[in-house]
Amino acid sequence: MKFNYFYGAQADQFNFIKIPKMMISDPVFAPLSLTEIMVYAFFLDRMNLSSKNKWFDKEKRVYIVYPITEIQEDLRIGRKKAMEAIANLADFGLIEKKRRGLGQPSLIYVKNFMDAISKNKAKVKETEGPRIEVPDLSGLDGGMEHSETSGRKAQKRDSKQAEVSEKAPQEVSKMELLEVQETTLMCTPVG
Repeated sequence: MKFNYFYGAQADQFNFIKIPKMMISDPVFAPLSLTEIMVYAFFLDRMNLSSKNKWFDKEKRVYIVYPITEIQEDLRIGRKKAMEAIANLADFGLIEKKRRGLGQPSLIYVKNFMDAISKNKAKVKETEGPRIEVPDLSGLDGGMEHSETSGRKAQKRDSKQAEVSEKAPQEVSKMELLEVQETTLMCTPVG
């Protein structure tokens, strides 16, 4: 198939559906399928039109009217898939449906997707707990004094380790092993 180029003002003649990138990349929205995200993007587009037409309820909230048949046609999906997408978006909290009865399509309130991201960040901060400042110890020598005493401690530790490692496993007592571990912990420089 061969397509023609756009010329001059022709490039401005199309409307585009905007899909918020966060809905694809942020893990908060991972449970949503691409179809559900597309339906939500179409709802956002319709919401702009509703706002221009001043379709507000008593509480000044914008609502849209988007019959299932139009959703099916616009997204080229079946009735079952369209209804599942709407139900999942409602369960997720991104939309709210108000039935009107008498065969009229429901009013759909499109909710702000940014709220989910803000709430998730607040939850992460709660679960992280308080942050503990760790001082920079890179310039320190680990608290080891460079004297004869520290040298003797290191020699004592090394000789104890050698003693224990030379013995057969059954000959090493728990006490000797604990002494080596304690000496190692006390003498090992930090950092």
